[in-house]
Amino acid sequence: MATAALGYDRPPGEAQGTALDGGMHSQGEADYPYAQPGDEYWVALPAPANTSGTPLTVLDATIAPAPKGVRILGYRAVSAEYAGGYLLGFAHVGAEGGVLERAHDYAGDPIPVEPHQRSDVYYLARLRVTGPIHGKLTTCRFRYRQGSNVYRQDLSCLNELKIGTEPESAS
Repeated sequence: MATAALGYDRPPGEAQGTALDGGMHSQGEADYPYAQPGDEYWVALPAPANTSGTPLTVLDATIAPAPKGVRILGYRAVSAEYAGGYLLGFAHVGAEGGVLERAHDYAGDPIPVEPHQRSDVYYLARLRVTGPIHGKLTTCRFRYRQGSNVYRQDLSCLNELKIGTEPESAS
């Protein structure tokens, strides 16, 4: 019997977590219907909130899996305070004068989240459209440490890129 079919595809030593909540980012759906092959975009993962009574430390976050036609180029973790707030939906790489690229990158650093608090730091995935897109970005996977245990928890993060052309504005 395949262990992945039973949900045991976590690395040894990682338990299924339940302490995180993604808030509004996990409850809504963002879409961008004007993507073009070759273009690169940022998409935000939910800002993690610690729903437990014990502090935790976020270790990393990823989108799993990416749909065909989208390649994940990397991740950044930025402070909402210094990045102009939380990104909702998609942003072209370099938009707003490159504010997301210039913000300090906390990816790879432990990100502490106090009990019953939402982190100011949130993750972004850098995406490139490689061709026709088949599917949505649906699952954001977080790894965190609480006490001496490491957990993995998936949060909903429904985002959809579609190939299309922006309508011309009336002059």
